[in-house]
Amino acid sequence: MIFIFCGCQSNSPTEPPPDETQRLSFTPEDVTISIGQQTALTLRIENLSDSVFAISLQIDYDNTILSFSSVSAAESEDFFGTEAVQFVQDTLSVLHVALSRIQGQPEVSGSGTLCSFQLEGNAAGSTSFEVTPEHLKFYDSKGREIEAQDIEIQSATVSVI
Repeated sequence: MIFIFCGCQSNSPTEPPPDETQRLSFTPEDVTISIGQQTALTLRIENLSDSVFAISLQIDYDNTILSFSSVSAAESEDFFGTEAVQFVQDTLSVLHVALSRIQGQPEVSGSGTLCSFQLEGNAAGSTSFEVTPEHLKFYDSKGREIEAQDIEIQSATVSVI
């Protein structure tokens, strides 16, 4: 007599699939500060599948509640590298931001920190700090716009007390 046992169940637990969502987000997502106090919001990109050379974007916020102080490149995990070129113009509750590799460097993809925004509380209230989707643009090394698809954009909320 021959007995054959077989089964379809594995003894090892299954892990959820890795999150491969292309995302542009701020950390922390929610922050509370006092009037006159400063905070930093870091802008990260995750899982960008297209190779890019530059990015331009617009960030909307309420400048009666927050003041923009400065922007700095990331010290580690910098998406565009330590020698990235950055430009920021603050105009009435809108930050216009452009970040780029230096000419001659290769395009990049994947995940990393784009930059960090220093903000100061002006008056009590709450405001979103958000990238406007229609003003988010990616470019290749020849200056041509790249149609990056399906990028999830997450804003941050800053409350001033």
